[in-house]
Amino acid sequence: MATTKTVSKEQITKGLLEIGACWCVSDKKYQGTGFNDVRPMWHVHPDSSYPHEANVMRFNNLQEIAGYIDVMKQIERENLDNEQAYDLLQIYWASLES
Repeated sequence: MATTKTVSKEQITKGLLEIGACWCVSDKKYQGTGFNDVRPMWHVHPDSSYPHEANVMRFNNLQEIAGYIDVMKQIERENLDNEQAYDLLQIYWASLES
């Protein structure tokens, strides 16, 4: 489910707005296990109507966010119930780990 297409930050911003999400500001901008293994992370609030710090989603790159947007649009398009939506999101998150 993860996408390999090239996407811009502007495209992602538009997609986030379409699914009711938004960018967030975070002090945890970088992750890594050592000094040379630090990379930027992208942070998103999944619900822009209540952008609480406890609900921040972290992504490693814009392609991961594009994939998440695609899944959320599929959930809405297919009018999935909570259990079906949860299952689809689990498949998406698992695809990022492989």
